[in-house]
Amino acid sequence: MRYCGYAGCILYVDLTTGKITKEPLAAELVEKFIGGEGINTSLACDLIPKGTDPLSPSNCVIIGTGALIGTSAPSCAKTAATTKSPLTDGFSSSAGGHFGPALKFAGYDHLVITGRAEKPVYLSIFDDEVAICDAGHLWGRDVFATTDKLKEGPGKCWVACIGPAGENLVKFANVMLEKQATWSRAGGMGAVWGSKNLKAIAVRGTKRTSIARPERFEAAAESCRQMILSNPHREGWQRLASMVAWPTTVIKGGKLLSYNYGGLFPKEEADRLYGPEPYLREMGATTYACPSCTLGCKSRFKITAGEYAGLSIQSSNAVGVIESFGTRCFVGGFDKAVKCLEVANRYGLEMITFSAVMEYLVDIYERNIITREDCGGFTPRLGFEASIELMDRIVRREGIGSILADGLKKTVETLGKGLGEHACQIKGIEVAYDLRIPGTESAGQLTSPMGGHAMRAYSATMVPGRSLDSLKRYAERIGVPATAMARVFSVIEGYNKTGRLLKWVEDYNTLLMCLGICNRDHIQRGYDIKTIAELYAAATGIELTPGQLLEGAARAWDRQRLFNLREGFTRQDDMPPKKFTTELLKHYDGELPPFTEAMANELLDMYYEERGWDREGRPREASPESR
Repeated sequence: MRYCGYAGCILYVDLTTGKITKEPLAAELVEKFIGGEGINTSLACDLIPKGTDPLSPSNCVIIGTGALIGTSAPSCAKTAATTKSPLTDGFSSSAGGHFGPALKFAGYDHLVITGRAEKPVYLSIFDDEVAICDAGHLWGRDVFATTDKLKEGPGKCWVACIGPAGENLVKFANVMLEKQATWSRAGGMGAVWGSKNLKAIAVRGTKRTSIARPERFEAAAESCRQMILSNPHREGWQRLASMVAWPTTVIKGGKLLSYNYGGLFPKEEADRLYGPEPYLREMGATTYACPSCTLGCKSRFKITAGEYAGLSIQSSNAVGVIESFGTRCFVGGFDKAVKCLEVANRYGLEMITFSAVMEYLVDIYERNIITREDCGGFTPRLGFEASIELMDRIVRREGIGSILADGLKKTVETLGKGLGEHACQIKGIEVAYDLRIPGTESAGQLTSPMGGHAMRAYSATMVPGRSLDSLKRYAERIGVPATAMARVFSVIEGYNKTGRLLKWVEDYNTLLMCLGICNRDHIQRGYDIKTIAELYAAATGIELTPGQLLEGAARAWDRQRLFNLREGFTRQDDMPPKKFTTELLKHYDGELPPFTEAMANELLDMYYEERGWDREGRPREASPESR
């Protein structure tokens, strides 16, 4: 393939046989699926057989870069990692803000790993030199020690690795990238690596991404750069990172869920313990950037006082740390939440899922549904010490930890006793956004092939109360065609208005993941669908309209749906957990009614229709081999 923008090569590694092969990136894949997550999706559908056990050698790990990764376009480092999830038994894909540029500079658009090594190994990639190396000296080490050890060699390499959680097949183990970013929240990528005896990948490259029309490309990239630099909230993001959203997305948007989704953490206590002031005062927090980012919106903590004074750690999402350990696990302060983050990251354990399983365990214990004996001697409770203890039990698969290590859905199946109504999960992944608060982020957890995962549903609705005009301007920016605008906004109140808009939001965010563009709000504002089409054409020499690019993303989304359908998923798997359909939410601004099954069905009807699927959620134009 002669296109610019792409490295033009897929690297295949079979850990069972040790065979390493390189194949040209097929033009047909680029034309249909654009790149990144799109091509990953096509490869997963073709290479992972129906009914594959996610922890068997037959499963694949597929890592993909986009055409804009490795270029001067701002904030283009999001790299997709795709597999079949051991947590959901369905499609899984996650994007991390590191690693991709190095893989691209080494000369590869995609890396496909199959099989299972007989003993622990790591993969070393340096341009054309690819080797499967012994990792016996790394197995058992935590993420930080593993990363540091691999960086001791000559030349700077970028490291992705698992910790003890992945080695012990914890089904919500993640893969850590450079000790700071993750491939997670999509169902146990770290466990898949562990099942393959794959401890790490170390990569470095000396090549460069070719650009078809450099002057045209740089003009478009500079336009995006200036839009990001001129964002009126830029200084706030650089000072507070994701904490800049505290009064809007976090408080107004009801992000501080507590009590196993039964309510919100007390606002006054949240402000005192975890708000922007203690963030700066007690954490000594500064910010840092992903490769090619012109902003820098991630947090570097350095605790300034107390038992953990001097502890320094980086996090892609400060608000996520608060949500997980502060307001759900009740650890009692920012310093303790950051200490829990360090422990989780060293283990390679996904923090949001951990907080959900911990809350769930405490909830059913306090309802007297299970006993201390059921928990193998562990007394379910919230707090800092309990969080540290339970993480250790889960990672080591000891007692109740061995059950919880399989996630909420399988915990319910194992414990029995009619516990499903208390487990707030969709397709096996716990809910991250409260479904009783309208927005594409909430609704997208129903329709995502990954379950309670909202990454492809981020939109302007993240801040509640947007005006209709504001939403229409946003819709135009992401490429909703004029012919669809009246239909998309035919219902303007409550949940129904998100059903049709959601389709276009998912397509746009999926396109960003196909190209490598960060989808955080302040970065998205520097881009629009027309500028993206211009960047893509200038980089690759492929002239596609905005509509054609979105069609490629929609095609990938359909394939993800088809992957799940062939594994036995149905419309029922898109329905919300019982708690959200029957209980109201006591929000800071008043009580919000339940998100009933009737509301969910109406939303799904609109969404399926907008996608051109039938009423059961099946894409109408599915090819026989895809079914």
